Amino acid sequence: MTLNIDIPEEIARKLADQAAKSGTEPTAYVLKAVERSLAEADRLDRVLGPVRTAYAESGLSEDALSDLLEDEKHALRRGE
Repeated sequence: MTLNIDIPEEIARKLADQAAKSGTEPTAYVLKAVERSLAEADRLDRVLGPVRTAYAESGLSEDALSDLLEDEKHALRRGE
């Protein structure tokens, strides 16, 4: 896949500097950054997947979940 994006001049300068520091061309530097970002997102999905599923199946609203987590946090602080 080929992407063409407009990069603001200030960011382009920073990109060129960082790529040079790492000994790569800006294109390769960006590709590595995208790969790292996608890998991190995949890891996060694997870790949070069961939590997201349990929440979806619980039927709790966001407010109810927030209240539950706050209550648990305070209970932990009290040593319960």
